[in-house]
Amino acid sequence: MIEPTMSTDHIIFYDGDCALCNRFVLLLLRWDRKGALRFSSLQSAFGQEMLRSQGRALQDFETFLYLENGVLFEKSTGILRVFRYFGGGWRILSLLELLPRCLRDRIYDWVARNRQHLMGQSGSCAMPRPEWTGRFIE
Repeated sequence: MIEPTMSTDHIIFYDGDCALCNRFVLLLLRWDRKGALRFSSLQSAFGQEMLRSQGRALQDFETFLYLENGVLFEKSTGILRVFRYFGGGWRILSLLELLPRCLRDRIYDWVARNRQHLMGQSGSCAMPRPEWTGRFIE
């Protein structure tokens, strides 16, 4: 549940059982000096409600979703939008949006299908530092 004071402008939805996804979330937490990014695993009640509201399969854990100011971005576009959020040198990576989405998403889909083989399965969500716990939406 989102607390009334919690910003919903920047929410990242990720597979909480994926080691690659959890490592990416930990990196984003470290990089986000503004502290505006919020996180929800797709397996959580909030993540499941988001999938349901979008008409997606409730087991659709091979996708990365980024809700930015009410607009939902997925797969490669979502990841590139997160890099744009960081600004500075990271914004350069958002130039990859100039590549056709079908090509970017084909690469994304390959990584998503093979992520557990490449990085393993974490079995649970990463345990964040105590100062980060308020940034997770269950």
